Amino acid sequence: MAGKQFTKCVPRANYDGLCGVGLANLAYMLLYGLAEAILGLVLGALLGAGLGQVSCFMLAGAIAGFVTGLADGLQERFENQRLICISNDECALGRVAYHKTGPSKGFPAAIDNDFTMNLILVPHAQDTDQAIVMNDGAQGQRLLRRQFNDLSYDGYDPPNATLHCEFEGNRLRAVCNAARAAALPLGAAACICMFVPPLVCLALILAILAIFGLSGWFSGEDGSPADAATDPESGTVEDGDCVVVRGVHVYDAGHCEGWHEIHPVLHVQKLCGKDDADCIVGTCFEADSTDPAVQQRVNDLVTAWCRQLGQPQEDDVILRQKLPENR
Repeated sequence: MAGKQFTKCVPRANYDGLCGVGLANLAYMLLYGLAEAILGLVLGALLGAGLGQVSCFMLAGAIAGFVTGLADGLQERFENQRLICISNDECALGRVAYHKTGPSKGFPAAIDNDFTMNLILVPHAQDTDQAIVMNDGAQGQRLLRRQFNDLSYDGYDPPNATLHCEFEGNRLRAVCNAARAAALPLGAAACICMFVPPLVCLALILAILAIFGLSGWFSGEDGSPADAATDPESGTVEDGDCVVVRGVHVYDAGHCEGWHEIHPVLHVQKLCGKDDADCIVGTCFEADSTDPAVQQRVNDLVTAWCRQLGQPQEDDVILRQKLPENR
């Protein structure tokens, strides 16, 4: 099973230069909102001229266009502009240091309802300094070492170094879709407000916002490892579990501090439960990363597990699975 993917990373050359989510998201929302409000204003004027209600239809068109534009701008920024591509296919092996579900983020932060986890990359301990991990001759060097020298880069949770991983949810997209659905009712309400008392107008607008806002919020599906699990047991992960993940390697410009992550995780396999000490020692082991023999062991182990994780997606495997004798 491949994990859900709603985002699309942008090449470094096409990055807009806006970091963070607050002002960057607002800039996109207002730009799109104003552009589509003007379009709605023009369409409303043309339609209203034919029906003899120019001012009412112009107001309705402008409001509907502005609301639609706000949703379009937010979704464009959040899904398509804040993640900068490093590699479309990367793999990592490590222990789960900690994780967070979408609902645990609370309101309003849970509009980003991705399931997140941070991996302690083999062969490091949890509190290993970032500089050591980034120069380990193995995973840390490949996944965490700075890629874009002209962009801010603090790494995740310095001075320690873990690899941030995200399984995507779609609440923001659901909310944006609900806003688009509410655009015409809000435009119509703005027109009606020209002819009714202010309290009636306010009640009508609040009712529309509540109905569509709640439907958008609660229709969003939370991100989960189960979406990307190679088997049922891998659908849940706990702190301390040893896992291998595969997905899109990006620089997250949604945070001005700057760091690399796997976003989204498209495949996950639990190799050892947190209480399986023998398995942990053999797979998600801790050792001196400056030892060339340890570096080779890590790279061989990662290569082997990542090959196994990617095998079900290989074209020849898919073709063989479709043969009648293998069904």
